[in-house]
Amino acid sequence: MNKTVKIILIVAACMIPIGLFTAFLGVTFGGTTAWALDINNPQAPALTNISSKSIELKEFDTLAIETFSADVVIESGDSYKLEYAAYEGKDPVMTEEGGKLTIGQPSGTMSLFSFGNAMNLDRYTITVPATAGEIALDLKAASGDVFIRDVKVSGQVKLSSGDIALNEIEGSSIDVSTNSGEVTGTAMDVRTVKLASLSGDIQVSETYADSISCTASSGDVNVQYTMANDVNCETHSGDININLSGDMEEFSYDISTNSGDILVNDMDGGKHYQEAGTGDKTVKAKANSGDITVEIGG
Repeated sequence: MNKTVKIILIVAACMIPIGLFTAFLGVTFGGTTAWALDINNPQAPALTNISSKSIELKEFDTLAIETFSADVVIESGDSYKLEYAAYEGKDPVMTEEGGKLTIGQPSGTMSLFSFGNAMNLDRYTITVPATAGEIALDLKAASGDVFIRDVKVSGQVKLSSGDIALNEIEGSSIDVSTNSGEVTGTAMDVRTVKLASLSGDIQVSETYADSISCTASSGDVNVQYTMANDVNCETHSGDININLSGDMEEFSYDISTNSGDILVNDMDGGKHYQEAGTGDKTVKAKANSGDITVEIGG
């Protein structure tokens, strides 16, 4: 066998698994084609077999949601209602019992290659009346963004991959985290706020709380134009910026960074700044690699 023939055989052998892999791209766990590539716009998958429905719900005060790959919206509306867009035959599994609403996404709705938010094709929107009381929330998702706005809510949101946005919510406590994504909280009135992201920024603004805890592994932490008695921010790699209402003397400070600068109301804090205040309010901040800026009353 001459050299040219060997090269042709090697190339042909390589093309076989590539072809099989390409054909496999359109397969989902449920056996339904998740998307078809639009050659005129390769960045945007062409959606097929999507159904949209709206369901009136009974009144509930407890909400449990678990999804594989879907965006979830919880917001104020005219009534208790679920609106969703999903593949035909892949409608969400829902139960209503004793004031508890449980929503689950059936297996087979997530594409094997849905690594980005662009491929999260399902979307669930839950509305509650503006007059509704506080909703106890337990939301878990593997992939997808979560938007919660203009509702009374307390509980937890746990994502593997996706952004979390909290806007104008009220409640006793909220605990949200994502392994990969940004977390934002705007105009919140929540007694206890706990936000975390392994890879992504955390942003809190225009918020009133007794205590705020922000923990990031790789990302910046920003707490801006906020009123709180206790603030605790930590990031392994990123900057921390804290801007609070109140008098500087009322706060006690414990701020440190291994590699970066500390600035407290325009004063150089070195690498470790500690100061006892006249009140019972506290600011704690710690960065392994990053700058820390704290401004009170600004």
